[in-house]
Amino acid sequence: MTTLNNNFNSEYCNVIYNEKENEVVLEWKKFASFDNYRKPTTFALELLRAKKAVILLSMPKTVLRMKRLMLNGDFHSFSRKWQRQAAK
Repeated sequence: MTTLNNNFNSEYCNVIYNEKENEVVLEWKKFASFDNYRKPTTFALELLRAKKAVILLSMPKTVLRMKRLMLNGDFHSFSRKWQRQAAK
C-alpha cells in the first residue's frame, strides 16, 4: 500500500484526486473487506473533506460512460445501464 498527498494505491483499490474535476475517484480492483475496504474509503472521505470535492465511486470500464450519461442529463439511460451492469 502506498499513500501520496492526493493518491492511495493498494492491491484492492486506487484512490485518486482529480483536481480538474474536483473529484475523488475510488477505483476498486477486486473485492475488499475489513481493513482492505476501510483504509481506502477512509482516505477517500478525508480527501473529500479536505478538498471539498465531489466523490465518485468507480467501476473499471463503465464509470466514465455512466458519468458522461449523467452529465448529459440522460438519467433514464444511465439508470438502465447501471442496473444492467449491477445485475452482472
